[in-house]
Amino acid sequence: MKTQLLILAIVVSLLLGLSQIMISQEVMNINKKDNTTISIPVSDIQSITFGGNAPVATGNTVTDIEGNVYPVVKIGHQVWMAENLRTTKYNDGTAIKLLPDYDLWKTETGGAFCYYMNNADNKNPFGGLYNFAAVKTGKLCPDGWHVPVLEEWQALTRYLNDIPGAKLKEKGTTNWVKNATNANNETGFTALPGGHRYASGKFTSFGNQGSWWTKTKKSEAEAYYIVIHDYTSLVPSYVSKVNDGRSVRCVRD
Repeated sequence: MKTQLLILAIVVSLLLGLSQIMISQEVMNINKKDNTTISIPVSDIQSITFGGNAPVATGNTVTDIEGNVYPVVKIGHQVWMAENLRTTKYNDGTAIKLLPDYDLWKTETGGAFCYYMNNADNKNPFGGLYNFAAVKTGKLCPDGWHVPVLEEWQALTRYLNDIPGAKLKEKGTTNWVKNATNANNETGFTALPGGHRYASGKFTSFGNQGSWWTKTKKSEAEAYYIVIHDYTSLVPSYVSKVNDGRSVRCVRD
């Protein structure tokens, strides 16, 4: 009898220990890169899914040196700002020269920017128009971000296949004077027609096209940029003078 009771006690003890182990295992622990841990009871989990390569918003933002906040979107393996850069300072806190004067604009050799038609009301949502000297400083974008080289823009458009412009452009005619009918902005990139400024100082194309600098030079006098038009879903690249003023989008390092 004593032997039977002893065996029964051992079995009960083992069962209790097993139940405690099972209970302790019913928690999912997620260890984050910042060395914190998230614990989730397994009973609270309905399903677990992992995102694929579809272009979706990350739900994050990035803030520049002077406190401007930009939404962020992930497109393929790249993470982009979803608005045009509008900082008036480099990421080291140094002011970027605001240069509205037409004659001074075309002779400026250092970094400079302006707003379309020298109207500060165009800062939001269209951002600033920067010359290439500002781009090549490597200090326009927030820390951890950079002005994309031509190959990074090309990787973006290849990922979006045959109609990259349609997937990048803001829908409708709120900011575009007219727009290709298939424009859907499915990436959340929200490309806007901020126009540009020629090296001569003249402004043009506002409402009809947006153009963005790459960090890729063709020569000391010319650099590559990409353009999105109102009438097509292609995203071609061209070369322009380094004194032109164009929009900037930053991509994460």
